[in-house]
Formats: sequence, structure tokens, C-alpha cells
Amino acid sequence: LNGRPLCNTGPPITLYNKVFSKFLDDFSNVNLKIPSDFLSWTEELILAATNGYGDEEERNEAIRGKFSEKFSTMLLIEYGKKKQKCKSDGMIVTEVNLINAYLGILEGKNEIGTAKNDPTIQGAIYYRDYWSQSNVDQIRDFCCVPTFIIGMVGPWFCILGGVFLSRVVIQPLTDFIPLTINLRVSDQVKRISRLFYSLLLAIKELREFYHNLKQEETETEQRFFPCIRHYKIGEIVHHFTYLCGLLDDHTRTIWKAKRADGKLIVVKFASKYNIQGHNICAEHNLAPQLLYSSDDEEVKALGGFKMVIMEYI
Repeated sequence: LNGRPLCNTGPPITLYNKVFSKFLDDFSNVNLKIPSDFLSWTEELILAATNGYGDEEERNEAIRGKFSEKFSTMLLIEYGKKKQKCKSDGMIVTEVNLINAYLGILEGKNEIGTAKNDPTIQGAIYYRDYWSQSNVDQIRDFCCVPTFIIGMVGPWFCILGGVFLSRVVIQPLTDFIPLTINLRVSDQVKRISRLFYSLLLAIKELREFYHNLKQEETETEQRFFPCIRHYKIGEIVHHFTYLCGLLDDHTRTIWKAKRADGKLIVVKFASKYNIQGHNICAEHNLAPQLLYSSDDEEVKALGGFKMVIMEYI
């Protein structure tokens, strides 16, 4: 589900791992503190990205080298056999119990119009295929395997995120951002630096996520549902387990769930919700009782979505 065509749009990936919200928050934060050495590295990346290259691999090799200086070594990892053998243009990985967890995938093209494939679509396919291999079952069975995808066409970069639910969901977190800027305009340099520093911070957090992943004896179906599984009213914390979706529509983020005390509830995520209107309807028995709605801090952590919980009728 990558929005191509638009009917193939999935649920917001920010609901499934907060690392995507962190990236978006940091990138939008103009006051984000960026180390001076990273600003210098950004200028070097801009120069490398805006250079002309003879072919795609020459460009990818140069960009892999620059990313390896800050993001850990970008590897070339093949999968498949014989004619089905494939590899992306770069991988950022971390080892979890001797298994590679994929943190970032680079897919690049030399210049606009020089390749047949869209790097964001090709990167999405690589994400699906890398995480579909049997050797990563021990990770994929216990989480939605969040990964960043870096799409590059010449000096243009786009950051996407992917999660593996009942179907793969890939969504762009940025538009295609050109690195063809004026190095003497500090605000332009800082914006590009903020883009990649936000990605670096998010990948560091993603690495910790995989290292702290609890692998039970049996796989968990909760990996197919949003990562938030509790809400707090006063000093009481209510934990719940998702049971199923209430609508056969990937874009409608509403689920039936069960609290630890056995109470059935409806968990809904919305960018806007009329709490006052709901309560008025509930007073006249025209809507179920509202139990909870997110505060501003939680909305930010969920990528701009409010969690609304009500009784299940």
C-alpha cells in the first residue's frame, strides 16, 4: 500500500512506530540543535550530490560513502538466487541475535529521466522483499519491522517509511527535496542539515528499538495494530489488546479492542474529532460513551492523530 494508485493508501505509519513521528517533529523543528561537524558534513554531501556522474553506480558509490561517515557503513546486501538475485543501492543495518535488522534502504538514480524506475517504488519493493526472507522471521514475527527508505534522483532526496502489516505500507515522510541550494544562505544549508540529522536521530532510535525488541516463543498478532496499547485516566492506566478492524477499509483507522479488565472498547485515530459533539450525542443515547481522547502531547507523538476511545456497543 503505497498510494499508487490512490486506492492503495494504507493507514498512517506514524501509528505503528513513534520513530516516524520523531523524524517529522525534528525535521519541522527549526530550533533543532545540529552539531557543527554535521553541518560541515552536510555541505560535503551537498557537493557530492550536486556533482555530475557518468552512471548510476558511480553516483550511488559516492553517496554511500558520504552516508557511511555518519550513519554507519552502508552495505550492499543481495537476496534471491540466480536470475532472481537483487540488491538495493545501500543498506543501513543493525545486528539482532546474529540477524540483520534493516534500518534504512537507499535507492538511487543518476539523474531525472535516465532510469526506467521510480526509486521510491523500487525502494518499497526492496523493503518488502528484504523483510519477506525467512532468515528475518524471528524479527518480523514480533513487530511491524519499521524501516526508513531514502529515495534519490540526482541531487533530489525523498525520505519514506515502511511497516509490514497484513500488507506492506510505504508512505513518503517528505517530498523530493533538492540539494541544489546556495551554500552561502545559511537557512538553506540548515534545512538540508536538519533533514539528514533528523534522519540520523531517528535511525539511532530505531536501532535501539530493534535491540530492545522482546521476542516471545510465539509470534504476536499485535504487530498488525498501532503501537499504542494503553490510555490513562487520572492515575489509572488501562491496557488493552486490539481484536480486529471495524471497517474493511485500509484508510479508516478504527479498531475493536479489549481492556485488561474485559471491557470491550472502540479505538479510533483521527486528525480531527469533535469531542463536544460526541458528548452531546452520547447524552441523548445517540453515540457510545466517550472514555478517552488524546492530549496535545500524545497527538504529536502519534504524528498528528488523536486517539479517541469509546465504549463498544
